[in-house]
Amino acid sequence: MKKTIFLLYCIMFVSTLCAQRLNHQGKKMVRSVTSFALNSPNRKDTIKYNFYYDDECRLIKVDELINSGINHKSYLLYNRMEYKDGRLHRTDYDEYGHKKTKFIYSYVLDSDRYVVESTFKDISGNDRGYLKEVTRFTYDYPYKDDIRQIVKETNYSFIGEFIKGKRVEKEVVDDRYDFWYDVIGGNTYFRGRDDTYACEYNDLNINVSDLLQGDIERLTEWYNFYSRCLPLKLLGDYYRYTFTDTEPYNLIKVEHVDDYDGRAYKVWLIDYVYWLISRFTLCGNTLTSNTTDYMEADKNSLFYVNTNKILFSKIPNYSSLTILSIVFSSFSK
Repeated sequence: MKKTIFLLYCIMFVSTLCAQRLNHQGKKMVRSVTSFALNSPNRKDTIKYNFYYDDECRLIKVDELINSGINHKSYLLYNRMEYKDGRLHRTDYDEYGHKKTKFIYSYVLDSDRYVVESTFKDISGNDRGYLKEVTRFTYDYPYKDDIRQIVKETNYSFIGEFIKGKRVEKEVVDDRYDFWYDVIGGNTYFRGRDDTYACEYNDLNINVSDLLQGDIERLTEWYNFYSRCLPLKLLGDYYRYTFTDTEPYNLIKVEHVDDYDGRAYKVWLIDYVYWLISRFTLCGNTLTSNTTDYMEADKNSLFYVNTNKILFSKIPNYSSLTILSIVFSSFSK
């Protein structure tokens, strides 16, 4: 009888506690984005971004995957950005899954884990020389005192040669140039372009403008191109947004549309990270309320985490009854 009452209690409790997971800036944490052209046969041009976070809700890895050509559910790793051992790393892959060793990336981060300098080196030409591009970013507080964001970037180009065993680099001075970003009303405008913003609020932890341009680096929170609203027109292209009908009104779809008839050409589907909170904890074979365990879930799977051990790792295609039956059986051992 006690077991039956406990199970019913759990079902009512867990099914009501599902919370949006936010990062330290109060932004909604994106789990994945999937994009494809609507006229693509079998979605062969599908691109997917998967985002991974640490226990403090900080971004630690982004994978960009492309369709393998087998079917629309089969993917190959194309790019990976990863924060590891206090440094940011990028690795590119070819269509066979092999690392591209001729492209070398390096980054300088500040104490906020923002990129202040990025370097790209192309050594694919020959063994005697290489090309190098360096970009330095200037941050400031143009909108609010608690929002530090990029206001300028300076780009440098170098030609490197190995002369008598020594590396010699020479800057191509004519290729040095600056990009400025004007922040007006909380929205960031690339100086010299006529981009416009929609009325919809941007509460995601990714840079939507760079997501739409397919830039795996700059779409991340490692680069803060903050804008208060979502872009309406970007480089001459127009976009439309779809949100959930109920709170927290999540952005779930972005469409690249024709500005004349509204016809959609391409879509981005967005999924988020959620918490399912559970306030019952395990102490021997009984429940206590001294600590709070939690469940992390998306729409397809759930993870239960205990402060000392993982009682089970993953439950695919879960329902409330399935979850709680397993939780109950774990507690009853």
